[in-house]
Amino acid sequence: MKSSLENAFMNGQVTRAENELEFDAHSAMYAHALMRLTDSVITEENYLAQFYHEIDKAHFFRVTGHSEIGLHLLNELEYCGLDSVEQDQLNYWKTQFAGDQFIEELGPDILDTLIVIDTTGYIQPQLAVNAYSFGALIYGLNEISYPNCHFYARDLDRQQHDELIVYPNPAMTAITITSTHQPMEGAGMISIYQPDGRSFFSKKTNSNEPLFLRLNVSDWTPGIYRIRYTKPDGGISDSQLVVQ
Repeated sequence: MKSSLENAFMNGQVTRAENELEFDAHSAMYAHALMRLTDSVITEENYLAQFYHEIDKAHFFRVTGHSEIGLHLLNELEYCGLDSVEQDQLNYWKTQFAGDQFIEELGPDILDTLIVIDTTGYIQPQLAVNAYSFGALIYGLNEISYPNCHFYARDLDRQQHDELIVYPNPAMTAITITSTHQPMEGAGMISIYQPDGRSFFSKKTNSNEPLFLRLNVSDWTPGIYRIRYTKPDGGISDSQLVVQ
């Protein structure tokens, strides 16, 4: 299906203009297929295949003319406990996607010059323990939940950032949802979306108090759910929940 979509773009059967504001039917179908391919718990056995599916998601946005989104996916993937080989692959594609952005901003004439990408800030490949947890959720061109892997970040400064916490994860019976956000005046909102992207649950929260919500998930359909916390000031935090 990946090759078919790429060929359709190359032959003009599907165009970037048709995917400028939202996915056309063919692209949406492929995005849904990528979601289904990664709708499973990451294990040691399927980890490598899942990693390359995440790379495919980035390439999907590159083909549809949105390299900046693809590059964002690649950047977020770095926090998922990659090993040296995977980090090397990621650095290569980050360079290619960054080059795309130069071409998009400066025009095709830049191809006649040497494009130099600043890679000094890249994480250098090194042996690292795989975290076995990643997966971007693509619900539409403008509705993407990026990999929530900052829990595994090597820089250990994640405590300084607001974070939505869901545990246990994966879950079979019940979950607790909390947040490191500071309480603020007004009401927030917890929204949960099913694996197919449909809204499944919503509840207003009193943001004058720390966020704390317990939910029974024993009768939920197994799969990957997206949880979104909208603060009173409009700020948003996303997380993912695997229900087994």
